Amino acid sequence: MAVMRVGFALPLLAMLGACADEPRATPRAPVDLRAALATPDATPVGVAVAPDGERFVFDETRGLFQLDALDRATLVVALDALPAPSDGPPVVLPITDIVALAPHLFAITAIGDGFLLDTAAMTLQQHFCYVPDSLPQNLTQRTDAIAFDAAHDRLYAQPRTLGRPPPVRRHVDRRPRPRRHARHADRRRPTGRCDRRDPARRPRALGYASITTSVVGRA
Repeated sequence: MAVMRVGFALPLLAMLGACADEPRATPRAPVDLRAALATPDATPVGVAVAPDGERFVFDETRGLFQLDALDRATLVVALDALPAPSDGPPVVLPITDIVALAPHLFAITAIGDGFLLDTAAMTLQQHFCYVPDSLPQNLTQRTDAIAFDAAHDRLYAQPRTLGRPPPVRRHVDRRPRPRRHARHADRRRPTGRCDRRDPARRPRALGYASITTSVVGRA
């Protein structure tokens, strides 16, 4: 879930004794998304709060909804009505998470790639790829978490490597490798599996790990 999405089910935690005189926002009550979406089999994969306070939820099989002050859901764009990307590869479903960047502008993640969805212009553009060059062809990467750091204008994702790894050959270096480390976007050398468009517009994640936290680009 994204950093900005904190008002749906999880309580906000504050450190006792710190910033005692600062005003605090009143936490919202939990929202029953099955009731809001009017379906018992709701499959929400991401919730988001826009800078103007508007709340959104993306359902894996139905699409993007907006929640009003009474927690009623209104369909913004259906999954089968998502526009095709204007350039780059097609969207590989499922959509796995969403974060609001500005009014009507969202970053969404799918298998291997992230996209910018503009619901006012109804456009979809590939914005980043989080598949490292060294990933074998029989593996894929999926992230169920994307976050937006508005102060530094950065997007973060946490990819997971999925699939069956190839057998280890005798000449392969078997020294242990780190399970976790940060990966950073590099706009200058978009090569390999992420080299799908203009280098100036194609940040890519570097490195390898089964689970990582990556800086995947600027919003």
